[in-house]
Amino acid sequence: MKLFTMSCLFLLMVCHPPAQQTKLPEPKKDSVLHISAAQYDKNQNTIAMLKSDKKAFTCKLSSPELQKRKSTVIAKLKNMIVEKVELNNGFSYKFKNSDATIDLLADFIKTERQCCDFFNFSMFVSRNQYILMDISGQKGIKTFIHDEIGL
Repeated sequence: MKLFTMSCLFLLMVCHPPAQQTKLPEPKKDSVLHISAAQYDKNQNTIAMLKSDKKAFTCKLSSPELQKRKSTVIAKLKNMIVEKVELNNGFSYKFKNSDATIDLLADFIKTERQCCDFFNFSMFVSRNQYILMDISGQKGIKTFIHDEIGL
């Protein structure tokens, strides 16, 4: 039996030599990092998303036009805000109910739709208590609203 076992082990060693361990060369500081195809695809998708988001949040007003708007319509709206609530995808603003406020909000929405077509607007007018206006959009919109519009 020992002879048979020894013969089998010998045949295994001859037919299947042990795998040689190869040492990979150390990467140089200037060498290219090798990543998996899945990681590469993930990185490319992230880059594409960031580029599309950046393009999506581009106001079409020139700087002088934007400054004029900020000093007129947007400044009036800021002073009229009674309450501001952060939403998952934007902000909700509460105003006192009046025809003048409705007109100002309607003008604001009409103009913003032309220059910032990535916004979603929702306006609710209660019978005689208040007006709610929501500005929302895709991920990152809150930062744009805060930084660019200042609301």
